[in-house]
Amino acid sequence: MVSIIRPYCSFLDLENKGYTLQETINAVWEQNFSDDPKWTAAKMLGSCRLAFRKSRRGSSQSAMILGCSVELRNALVQRGRLYIGWESCRVEDFTTAICCPKCAQYGHGERKCRQEANTCYRCGVLDHKSEDCKVESRKCATCHRFGQKGSETHETGARDCPARTHAEKRMAEATAHF
Repeated sequence: MVSIIRPYCSFLDLENKGYTLQETINAVWEQNFSDDPKWTAAKMLGSCRLAFRKSRRGSSQSAMILGCSVELRNALVQRGRLYIGWESCRVEDFTTAICCPKCAQYGHGERKCRQEANTCYRCGVLDHKSEDCKVESRKCATCHRFGQKGSETHETGARDCPARTHAEKRMAEATAHF
């Protein structure tokens, strides 16, 4: 049985300016929700927490991931785009599945992994890490483990990996959106 997960929202395409959560939420409320009587800046701030920030090396843009109440998630995602300062950012559900670095399976992290040996992310074989792999051709360790055809067409954790897509779909179904 899958447990219900609180929703996460991502604010995408933000400039890397290091805004705090409070500064961001105040701007979101002031520029997008101040005319909505259901929301105050304090209520919004109390309905969310900063989970983490993401950015790519060399990029001037980042994403802010918030854990939030169902009510706040619905209000944010319904808008789809928010103004924060002089920027316009996209708002989307954040549903990404965790891929264990030890066994290359989705749904848990390394601390909760029951497998004793490491699985190579490059070739899918047990007992060595990808840093020590001598194999030239890469394949998805997760798809290889489950005997899926096409494991040679993508790498472990690739966006088009069927195992990742399935895990993200399961996570989205388990997330409370209502």
